[in-house]
Amino acid sequence: MKKHKEDLATKLENLDTTRLAKWLASMIGIGIVLLAGPFVIYFGQFRGPFTGNPAEWGHFGEFVGGFAGPLLSFLALIAIILTVRLQSKQIDISNIQLELSRQALSESQEELKRSITAQERTGKSLQARRGLWKCRLE
Repeated sequence: MKKHKEDLATKLENLDTTRLAKWLASMIGIGIVLLAGPFVIYFGQFRGPFTGNPAEWGHFGEFVGGFAGPLLSFLALIAIILTVRLQSKQIDISNIQLELSRQALSESQEELKRSITAQERTGKSLQARRGLWKCRLE
């Protein structure tokens, strides 16, 4: 049983957009089967023509709602959990990318400071040389 839980945890960890789409498509298929189930059971049990009696349609609606409602709600809950898990993973990835962008920005700022310092030194050197040339020419 422990191995099964680890497998499920691994599957949730490795969840990506493609796998989520497959899971959701599977859940939609299961939902359609679950919606067809009450009709098959009801008409299999009470073979007969369609009726115009509203009371009988009310009973049928209660049967379908009572059978399919909780099952579809459970599938919706699973779909929400999978979607939240995927969004959480995407937020983690975004946070990593944000941190990498911050590091790159910091490195760029440091390089810019070094460049400014080098340009200032070059400017001072050129001014000093210009001063020497002026002295020589005079």
